[in-house]
Amino acid sequence: MTTMRKYILTILIVTNWATFTTGQNLVPNGNFEFFSSCPVTYSQIYKAIPWTNPTIAGGMYSGGTSDYFNQCAGASIPGVPINIRGYQQARSGNGYSGIELFEIVSGSSVDFREYIEVPLVSPLIADSCYHFEMYVNLSNDSQYATDDLGVYFSDTLVSGINYSHPPPFIPQIENISGNFIVDTLNWVLVSGDYIASGGESYIIIGNFKFDTSTDTIAINSNPFSQFAYIYIDDISLTRTQSCLVGADELNIENKKYILYPNPFSNTTTIEFENYKNENHTLTLFDSQGRLVRTMTNIITDKVTIERKNLADGLYFFQLHTDKKVIATGKLTIEQ
Repeated sequence: MTTMRKYILTILIVTNWATFTTGQNLVPNGNFEFFSSCPVTYSQIYKAIPWTNPTIAGGMYSGGTSDYFNQCAGASIPGVPINIRGYQQARSGNGYSGIELFEIVSGSSVDFREYIEVPLVSPLIADSCYHFEMYVNLSNDSQYATDDLGVYFSDTLVSGINYSHPPPFIPQIENISGNFIVDTLNWVLVSGDYIASGGESYIIIGNFKFDTSTDTIAINSNPFSQFAYIYIDDISLTRTQSCLVGADELNIENKKYILYPNPFSNTTTIEFENYKNENHTLTLFDSQGRLVRTMTNIITDKVTIERKNLADGLYFFQLHTDKKVIATGKLTIEQ
């Protein structure tokens, strides 16, 4: 069984990756204090070992310049507190990371994305609950802010992501809709709970939506910074007992969705409160993020998914209207 929640919690103290809350922090170097050498320019997240940039190299952006900032760099491109994106002290220690969530180039959206990825200290245990936290801050030079920020759990290392095409993964934890990251002074907590399928060994952080589905607001009129860029610090993932166990229940915008049975062998059903009588679409992806099925014109308050030609394994579903995604989750097919 799996479950997921999307919400923002009150601020808690997070120290470094060797400390404990209710359990060991499974994110190594979650506060970006340890590095192989001091960063000197863009795109050097790999120096904050063992963090990596999962996008491919090439093009004008060289695959997305997922950045590492540290006080050791002084007042320079990757410096702290003064750097190429503005001014910000680390939430703890001397370092933090930075990624771009959205950008407009020459008046057009380009689906440009940056991500950071890290191997977990140990694989997740099936049916165990994990609590995730990270602190984010909008850079001073960002013209836009967005609420679209997610965390994807993977059982394998992900690489080769096209920097101008968001990967077809559905993040298991997302920032709550409407919680725009606009604070350029204080660090803001984004958190959520996740019940593991088992074996997840990596996390990827970023915006997994296309520009057409990304919610943005303009916060200034600077024509030279038509993007939303955030700093990230103090990331943690700890095993906990606080998750609800049972049927998958997603609570998004006060709408409730129940998935049953899960796992299933022939059919499963998603029940939900009809969203203002709009047509709904359900898309289904396999564990590699490949689209395997689309169901359209769903106007009732439930939808049944049939196995048909689908193989055993883990799948991700996304339920949405023409305007917005209203539910995402996981389901498992087995004999």
